[in-house]
Amino acid sequence: MKRIFIAFFAFLPLFAQTDTEELKKLIEKQNIIIKKLQKRVESLENEKKHQMKAELKAHLHEEEKEKHNIPQISLVLNSSALYRDISNDLYTNYSIPGFIEEGTAEIPFNPDRGFNFNYAEFNLHSEVDGYFDADAIFHISKDSIEIGEAYVTTTNLPYDMSLKGGKFKSGFGYINAYHQHRWNFSYIPLIYEAIFGPEGLNEQGIQFQWNSHSYPLSVGFEALQGKNDRSFGYTSSNSLYTCYMKTHKKFGVFSINGELSLASGKNESGHNTTVYGAHFIAKKSLSERSEILWQNEYLYRNKKNDAQTLKQSGFYTEAVYMYNNEIGGGLRYGAILKNEPDFSENLDRYSAMLVFKPTEFSRLRLQYSKDRSKYIDNERKEIDEIMLELNIITGTHYHQK
Repeated sequence: MKRIFIAFFAFLPLFAQTDTEELKKLIEKQNIIIKKLQKRVESLENEKKHQMKAELKAHLHEEEKEKHNIPQISLVLNSSALYRDISNDLYTNYSIPGFIEEGTAEIPFNPDRGFNFNYAEFNLHSEVDGYFDADAIFHISKDSIEIGEAYVTTTNLPYDMSLKGGKFKSGFGYINAYHQHRWNFSYIPLIYEAIFGPEGLNEQGIQFQWNSHSYPLSVGFEALQGKNDRSFGYTSSNSLYTCYMKTHKKFGVFSINGELSLASGKNESGHNTTVYGAHFIAKKSLSERSEILWQNEYLYRNKKNDAQTLKQSGFYTEAVYMYNNEIGGGLRYGAILKNEPDFSENLDRYSAMLVFKPTEFSRLRLQYSKDRSKYIDNERKEIDEIMLELNIITGTHYHQK
């Protein structure tokens, strides 16, 4: 019996070793199973992640489509109270020798003494897709509704290029690109009124523009219908072409902007009209919300008709000071310097204004003007005018160019 017990205890280590090996094999099998399960879980998780990403991408795409299809909308309201030391009937028949014949003047803003509702401007802007933006501006007055601008602009062309097509304000000059509620004074400068009319050069056509991101330079070319009857107006075909080059530069607190422009086309008599333009603007920031602006433009026109060639030019200069983006004032002087061969005397207009802008959505402007550019019944008049103008913007407003 003793031998049996001794043999049993002698074989115990062998049994223990065998159990350990089997246990190790079992653990290895379990580890393999666990790893396979982990890989399966990871695979399922990745599939779920991809599915969630796809669903999120589709959702964002739908949101983006809805965003593109919902236009930004704004409404601009402009009205005024006006004193003018000449009757409405006489004023509507003014002329500017060499430019505007008696009885043909357009007066879209502040035509009457007393109270004027000048216009409501309805703006729509929409990102159509990744390739186009669409804009439309409608002018509503007491007598009519008209399309101020309606155009499509590309957003995804290579090499910093863009194309615009439709009806739009030309890139010629500086102030021409802006609407009346963006001007520092209530009227377009005198030389613009004489050469292009009271709302500037607004045409149907196409515009090509290159805006360099490497240099402070923009170059543009336009092919336009040429319906502007102050300088062009040839009706047989599109007959107006413009080109311009603009630059800008910051020097510390100073910002400088300059441009050279050219517009050439056929006038109502079928002869050529060429208009040259240049502008220079200097702006100095006095603080985060206060600044001084000095703005200047010069235009020169050669307009040929059956009998002669009119050589005409003029300029304006204006200085505006704004304090805290709320209160400001400014002075403007504009003159027609050259008006040959019809008329040799300089014609000019002085303006001074005070402005209060409690917010970016409202503006009160008090303006005084002495206008010595107009003739009534073949007699040059000095017209004094005092005006209080109210401008209101509501909705999602954006700046037109």
